[in-house]
Amino acid sequence: MIKNILIITGLLAQFSVIPSAFSMSCSKPITPYDETYCAALKMVQLDKEINNQYGKTLKVLNAC
Repeated sequence: MIKNILIITGLLAQFSVIPSAFSMSCSKPITPYDETYCAALKMVQLDKEINNQYGKTLKVLNAC
């Protein structure tokens, strides 16, 4: 009986954490994983910006 209660309590505790994981925002990362994920996301966004700027620069240089 006590074993079943502990198992049920453990399962409920796991499910209570899941909604907070889905509501994670990069403005306030909670865990080290969140910080790493947000940093990687930012790097991908910045890489796209750099590639766009590089393409524009090449067009200007090739036009000369």
